[in-house]
Amino acid sequence: CDTAEPVYRLGIGLVKLATRAASQHDVGRLALPVLRKLNARTGQATSLVRAQGDEATVWISFEGAGSPRLAMAPGMTFSLTGSACGRAILAYLPTRPDLQFSSQTDDRFPDPVLSQAELGPRLSIIRERGYDCYGTELPNAVFSIAAPVVNHEGMAVAAIGMFGFSIHYVGQQDALISALLEAAAEISGMLTDRT
Repeated sequence: CDTAEPVYRLGIGLVKLATRAASQHDVGRLALPVLRKLNARTGQATSLVRAQGDEATVWISFEGAGSPRLAMAPGMTFSLTGSACGRAILAYLPTRPDLQFSSQTDDRFPDPVLSQAELGPRLSIIRERGYDCYGTELPNAVFSIAAPVVNHEGMAVAAIGMFGFSIHYVGQQDALISALLEAAAEISGMLTDRT
């Protein structure tokens, strides 16, 4: 080129950025029918949650059957360390974002990990069994169980959460955990097949 104008070319950095952006939308698109099926199969509220900085954000949500109906509104954010979905994601990240730890329990984060010393062992347990939970032993509470959705590198790109009243968890524990793990594996498998 013999003009004095600068010549710009698209570099590999832009390709990597575009691939990352496309995969964010892929996980939601791929998860939608799986979440719908999980919700219908179990009757429990289900959601797809993504990490954004030091918080977790609900992307997709289906309300539970029965009365009163439970649901998490898309766009709702909560702590990565104070939620089953957040910890399911943290357990499968190669590096952790700067984390904020709650100084005490509150209604928004009923099951917080209060320090870095508590976090390591909890994440090890999650990696061992493939999911996290809270409220499952309580007789009159809301339970939450969550499993990671991982990419071809085994890194969490999201988590599937299921929650409902703990009275419905008792007696169905194995079936609910099995359904949750199957759904997370199905979405993870679809993500892996796309690479």
